[in-house]
Amino acid sequence: MMDARELNSIFMSPEAPFNSDDFARWINMSDTASLTNLSGFLSAKDAIKNDSDKQRALERMEALNTETLPVIDEAGKFVGVVDRSRLIASLIIDVANKVQ
Repeated sequence: MMDARELNSIFMSPEAPFNSDDFARWINMSDTASLTNLSGFLSAKDAIKNDSDKQRALERMEALNTETLPVIDEAGKFVGVVDRSRLIASLIIDVANKVQ
């Protein structure tokens, strides 16, 4: 995934292989094949379910070499993202609580 600033910088680059019109068309047509041209694009198949545990999420991030993952519900609908640094912080807190 990328943030809006990063996406805008790609669109504004004269060397960009695509522009904002291309991106809008891909979104409107649900053209996931073309969306894979975006650096860091993660498709629905890369998402984790909202009931996945922290270890599974971190393993998936490692396998995909990404810092964030999309999260889907039981119906396969997007519900949010999970961030590696927040997962790691949460695991550290879990360990600290068990040590006390």
